[in-house]
Amino acid sequence: ATRSPGAGSFWKEFSNDASWLNVTKNEWNAKQTFEAYSHGRAIQEIVEEISPDGKPPAKKAKKANCIRRTLRIELNQLLAQALGRTKAKFPMQKDPSTTLTKTHPTLRIYQTKSSTLRSEDLVVGLEKMLDYYRQKWLADIRNGDFQIVHIDRDLS
Repeated sequence: ATRSPGAGSFWKEFSNDASWLNVTKNEWNAKQTFEAYSHGRAIQEIVEEISPDGKPPAKKAKKANCIRRTLRIELNQLLAQALGRTKAKFPMQKDPSTTLTKTHPTLRIYQTKSSTLRSEDLVVGLEKMLDYYRQKWLADIRNGDFQIVHIDRDLS
């Protein structure tokens, strides 16, 4: 919830701040609702003392989101490297191999025999892929078992 109540008010833009719940559990018996303005003001002061910049603490990212983000970064870097650019966007949707061939006719995805990610699993695409397969894909990239390579147009 976002609010802008005015000067002197204790309420700020972090009504979903987990720090509030932690403070109320330790300081008062109120768990989810606050009956008095003074309690809310005191809680906000404690929260501001806890956080050095006055902002609520950042939420800890889920492991699956970290893996997805890391894989996305690695794939983009791999494609950029193959294209000789500083930035590129790897196709994240279904069947990235076909999409890559359509958008960049001279590039192909190459997986070595020791690759742990099967080509059938790759067809699902990064966004709909289960975390287990994303981890395999990331490991393959780091081991050099998943590559984006140039092909000669005459051979295709």
